[in-house]
Amino acid sequence: MEYDGKRIAVRASYVLGFEVQVMLSLKCPDWTFPAFMPETHKAERVLTEARRPGTSNATFYGVFHKELLIKTSELQGSYQLDVQYMEDVKIISKTIQGLHGLSRKEQQRLCQGDEVPNVREK
Repeated sequence: MEYDGKRIAVRASYVLGFEVQVMLSLKCPDWTFPAFMPETHKAERVLTEARRPGTSNATFYGVFHKELLIKTSELQGSYQLDVQYMEDVKIISKTIQGLHGLSRKEQQRLCQGDEVPNVREK
């Protein structure tokens, strides 16, 4: 809760599928809902490229909220990150199959929760 309302950088896995879009790490029991808010044209290109169905790992920059401000679906997480930018996107799977549908090798590539993002200076 110490991060509520603060700008943060976090390395997390991102799942985008039919009616579900969440950020997660395996050690964190609660999902975070990413609310995409691109600030520049470059950010829009990165977000467009990364926001394809499937599972990816990425470094997210944005403002964290301890509760959902955008109510969209019962499938979303408990927290919200107003994503202003994301980078270092690594695709794990291009198919919509949920975490349990990932192969053992793909599951091992998910963010565990202790990854430290290589934060760029602005």
